[in-house]
Amino acid sequence: VPAAGFGMGIDRVALLHETIVAESWPNADVYVALAGDAGDHHAQASAVAERIRDATTLRVLQHAGSGGLRSQLAEADRSGARWALIIGDEEAATNRVSVKWLRVERPQTQMDLAVAIEILAAG
Repeated sequence: VPAAGFGMGIDRVALLHETIVAESWPNADVYVALAGDAGDHHAQASAVAERIRDATTLRVLQHAGSGGLRSQLAEADRSGARWALIIGDEEAATNRVSVKWLRVERPQTQMDLAVAIEILAAG
């Protein structure tokens, strides 16, 4: 009997997609975001993320792409992070970070990184 067929393996594609999406947004504790002239602050953001990783057992994600602060905070929320550390022009000039609580209602506060690390480590 003559026939024609087509196979795609859609179940495997769906499983692969689920795996990739799960890896794209791992559960994080801290998300380091950039504001202002973000291109100028990537090195400082890397240093901040590394200091937090060295001083605590927290899982830290650092923004590495393009996009404004609003989209970065949306990424931080999707990552499951409890805090977003924002490094903008003012923070970079004064060697401070702004801490934004994502899971509780608290005002965003600018502080020295050492103080921020103590607060993050305490939970």
